Amino acid sequence: MSSSPKSQEAAAELLRRRQARRDLLEFVRYTKGDYEPNWHHASIARKLDDLATGRITRLMVFAPPRHGKSELVSRRFPAYLLGSHPNTSIIACAHTAELASDMNRDVQQCIMSPEYQRLFPGTSLRPGRANSSTFETVSGGRYICAGVGGPITGRGGDMLIIDDIFKNAEEANSPTIRSKIRRWYETTFRTRAMPGARILITLTRWHPDDLAGQLQALMGSDRHADQWEVLCLPALAGDGTPSEIDPRSPGEALWPARFPVRALMAAKAGCIPADWLALYQQAPIREGGNHFRRDWFRRCRVSQFDTPGDSFILMQPDGSTRRVKREDCQIIVTADPATSEKEHNDPTAIGVYAMTPSGDLLALSVTAEHLDLGVIPERLVAAANAWGATYIALESDGFQVSVARATRTVSGCPAVRELSHEGKGKLSRAIPAIIRAQSGQIYLLQDADGQDLPWVAAFLDECEQFTGLAGNRDDRVDTLAYAVLEMPTLAANGPTWVAASRRARHGASTSDDDDDDVSELPTSRHRW
Repeated sequence: MSSSPKSQEAAAELLRRRQARRDLLEFVRYTKGDYEPNWHHASIARKLDDLATGRITRLMVFAPPRHGKSELVSRRFPAYLLGSHPNTSIIACAHTAELASDMNRDVQQCIMSPEYQRLFPGTSLRPGRANSSTFETVSGGRYICAGVGGPITGRGGDMLIIDDIFKNAEEANSPTIRSKIRRWYETTFRTRAMPGARILITLTRWHPDDLAGQLQALMGSDRHADQWEVLCLPALAGDGTPSEIDPRSPGEALWPARFPVRALMAAKAGCIPADWLALYQQAPIREGGNHFRRDWFRRCRVSQFDTPGDSFILMQPDGSTRRVKREDCQIIVTADPATSEKEHNDPTAIGVYAMTPSGDLLALSVTAEHLDLGVIPERLVAAANAWGATYIALESDGFQVSVARATRTVSGCPAVRELSHEGKGKLSRAIPAIIRAQSGQIYLLQDADGQDLPWVAAFLDECEQFTGLAGNRDDRVDTLAYAVLEMPTLAANGPTWVAASRRARHGASTSDDDDDDVSELPTSRHRW
């Protein structure tokens, strides 16, 4: 005998409540009836669930303005914690006491709502113990909020939350304010952590050396420092591989129902590039130079260093290693040919790079020399053959077209792919490389003893001094920029090109019976 509609509704309601008590996203759906989450809200909520249960203890969430991060992190998550973990003590800070109080009010309103009380009837506000800066619950929970520098000393927290610690770009660009906030974090906020406490930082990135950038740099340089899980959600997807956390293809909008690509492109058109990268892409760069930081670059080794080995060993910030088979990587040579061997002219830079299946880029060799024009093709082919590169990609505007043609005539030459900057500035071309470096996705080769190879120091010096302006030595950076720009193409076509390039290098037949068509090699000019 089938159940009545009323009993079915009751069963469905009980199921919704059960799910809402153990899953943050379902909790938000239940307590905020008009909530329509996008996939990225689910990604944030999963990380917050992991934080709530202690599966992770340090979490950073970066997302563009108005994309719903504060609703989850600062309004619903604290209320959910006080229901699912009733005796939790929460300390929440924002850039001003006023904003922190607003968050406090919203958390209290959520707890007092009938929907919340149906889920967690044992959690309610303790009478006489609730105001604009703090409240307690009858079940032993506590919530304290303050602006930066506000009164949180003398109190401990199980969950420490920071939401948008800089009020605006002016604050973030001030070295004095950044230093003040870092000191406040270390001497006040961080010291409030109880044993086993978790820390959550959510913000829109304003500057490479904002608090999040400083803590990530510390994590990379000291394995004893707090190790952060970082969820970065740019407004427009980059060229990374789609994943469960971010399933987008390159160029897709983060929340197309609210901010479609056309709206984001309009916002981009109204921003200077640095502001767009910071606010929307969560990849801040420095104005006027110093776009790269030395400590962003990680290190890797070859398992058999005397010859190109069978594996690359990637050194991780926590002291562990990750091994990647060389045969699973796509290796290319990139170059920026110069016109003369005279010292006052630009040198010819030649870089050898390997792309791993997970989208990391390994710099295997980056050199810059003043070479006679006739020597450049042989050097390019020698570099390619030394590492078994799939192809050579070189800037080919103006006189450099002749270099590409001459390179193809050298014995043993793999495919040659000509690149054109089409008038785009050096900084514009370098921005994807800057973003990857900042994300810890670029590795520099060391010797078997863990020492940097001789070329690394000059490469890092040039990266650190890179401005993208005329007159700045940037030839090595150009090879890196081109390598990063080639990564989406490599990911899409690499396996086919590897086989075809081997055939081209060894002068194999290209008859119709061949499985690999050498005509598919990337030898035509490539435009951005």
